[in-house]
Amino acid sequence: MLNKNSVFVLNNNKVPCDPIHPAKARKLLSEGKAAVFRNYPFTIILKSESKPTKNYRIKVDPGAKFTGLALLSNSNIIWCAELEHRGFQISESLIKRRQVRRFRRNRKTRYRQHGISKSHWTDAACVGTSTPDSLNISNYQPLIIKAMGRGNRQMVKPDKYGFPKTKPKLRQKSFYGFQTGDIVKAVVTKGKKIGTYVGRVAVRKTGNFNIKTQTETVQGISYKYCKIIHKSDGYIYSFGELVKQESTNFVKKVVKVLDTPILLNLFDTSELTTVGVSVAKQSTNKSQKEKEKV
Repeated sequence: MLNKNSVFVLNNNKVPCDPIHPAKARKLLSEGKAAVFRNYPFTIILKSESKPTKNYRIKVDPGAKFTGLALLSNSNIIWCAELEHRGFQISESLIKRRQVRRFRRNRKTRYRQHGISKSHWTDAACVGTSTPDSLNISNYQPLIIKAMGRGNRQMVKPDKYGFPKTKPKLRQKSFYGFQTGDIVKAVVTKGKKIGTYVGRVAVRKTGNFNIKTQTETVQGISYKYCKIIHKSDGYIYSFGELVKQESTNFVKKVVKVLDTPILLNLFDTSELTTVGVSVAKQSTNKSQKEKEKV
């Protein structure tokens, strides 16, 4: 079993139901009792009415660059994901725009190395007092969600001096039913680029699109070979590393309680005033001795 992430389920009224195992979801799809509602995260919609029967806990570990998400039921993880925010990308883009406006040709900005340094979804699973002593995390593969935005307002790409180097882009975003950011599957049967490609598409007016897969960017794929599997929503999706650890244990913090608590009188200023008087006397004595020497 490669991935135990559960599949989300909606009934015929689009009301959330209990998540199910991927094998059960495949069986419902093959029998015609359900249809695919969404690919990321994978969600099916039933053709009959159903109601949820279990209680679930959503855990969130917020961060500046990444946010961990986990859905738990008792000691089992139902679904997990990691979301990469776009805040630093926006700030870096603003810095570049400011450089062009001020014509600072030789200025170099600090490069921020990005990437996932730790597993944020496991941190999210540990959030809160409802977390059990141990969690089953074996064979879980988190869904990696990266915010990409919905395009930009920059009409012309400038060179390093701030002068335009390309023609203004078209205001039209959709061509032949496709839009930049859609996740497509292209099955090419003719030409030099025969094969199957799945990835994020960049549309062109000519109808020859670029598809960015996990390993490469394939250029010049005709729209006739493409099929949309997920409409553009401002995010790009992939899967993280597979967890091979069977379970993880968490040690609870122990707070020591004193039998006889210490009472502190925070408003007792007698000691402070006596100390202040003694310090004032010492300072006056020093000043008198200095005057006598003079």
